[in-house]
Amino acid sequence: MHKMNLLEDNVVMIEKSEMGREISFDEYCLRLAYLFAWHNSQDPSTKTGSVLTYNGRVVLKTANVFPLNTILTPERLADNSWRYGNIIHAERGNVERAIALKLRERMGLMEVPRPFTLYSPNDPCEEQCEPAIIQSGLVGEVKTHLELNRYTNKNKLNDKWREGQERAKERFRNAGILYTPISADLSDLGKLLFFRRKAIDFAELYK
Repeated sequence: MHKMNLLEDNVVMIEKSEMGREISFDEYCLRLAYLFAWHNSQDPSTKTGSVLTYNGRVVLKTANVFPLNTILTPERLADNSWRYGNIIHAERGNVERAIALKLRERMGLMEVPRPFTLYSPNDPCEEQCEPAIIQSGLVGEVKTHLELNRYTNKNKLNDKWREGQERAKERFRNAGILYTPISADLSDLGKLLFFRRKAIDFAELYK
């Protein structure tokens, strides 16, 4: 099993030496997105994380959370309409945070078109995520988890979002943003996948 350390800023670090095998940077980022979501998401239904990278280096991590100072009650969290209308999706939060931090200026990338890659296990939605990703001008490639999206499609867990996600992919293409599904064996993570109010064993994704 992997080893995790929770640092003061709640960033989940994965000790690669504990994996027992070499892992690619793509797989590392997908693992980080899941683990960060597990520890930081405020959504009781589906925990989602997102990792922003540049040139092989992780620069930002987010999870789906509510705006700062939002009063969370059991009644509100059980109200799907309220929850969907107020929560900030992980992908949108990552992009907006990147803008707020002025990454282009800080990293000397003012003239580089769409220099960042965004890792998101779930296909980004069209309501919150896709517009922010495109409008930010920051992201040149979106990488998702191939096996997760196959699993949710097969088991009809994502039907509410699927049509919009497909439209978002088309808009990414029109905007010149690459969309790349990544195949990664994350079965050793056990039941750290939380989807539709239940923990799912990652091994289920590979059957």
